[in-house]
Parts: sequence; structure tokens; C-alpha cells
Amino acid sequence: MSKRTPADFRIVGFIGFDQVSAQWKGGYLTADPELLDRADDLVRAGTTFELDPEAPPIPADLGEPLPAALTLTRCFDRITKAETVITLLEEFWNSFGLCAPQVVLRGGS
Repeated sequence: MSKRTPADFRIVGFIGFDQVSAQWKGGYLTADPELLDRADDLVRAGTTFELDPEAPPIPADLGEPLPAALTLTRCFDRITKAETVITLLEEFWNSFGLCAPQVVLRGGS
């Protein structure tokens, strides 16, 4: 079993009725084509993510772990699993000396 690095993540969910996933592991992104198509649209549109008013916006991108996780998260219709994405967000806030907001995740019924 391979060991995860702090930047590794995995997101699983649905686009329509199709289950899709994306994974960043060992510096490489793998994802279903439907996710990559949607992600490319966000990148081309110049989408940005503003996580905190005191931190710079993060442009949609697939070349680094945090922007890739944010970009891909926007591409799902429904997410069923997101492994280590919260850790990436906490590291981002900490890099600016900010406190990460509390995130409450609740399971659906």
C-alpha cells in the first residue's frame, strides 16, 4: 500500500447518473474525461476561487493540488467522498497566518 503525501487527494461523486472520480497522487492528476472536460471549461473561463478576503484568489487550474481540488470539486453534480481536501484547505489558510473556518460535513439521508 502506498503512502499518501500531504498534497494527495481523491474525490468521488456523480455527473448526472454516472459515477466519476479524480485523484491527485504523487504529483499526478488522473480523472474521468467528463470531469476533465468540465474542469477545462472552468480554466478557460478564468474562474477563480476566493477562500478568504485576506488571501489572494486562486485561479482554476489543474497543475497544482489545491487549485486542482477546488476546480474539480466545482465539476461534480454531487460529491460522495472527498479524501484529504480539507487538509489542503487548512494548509492554504495557515500559509497566510489565517485560521481555517470550521467546516461541518453532514451525511445525507
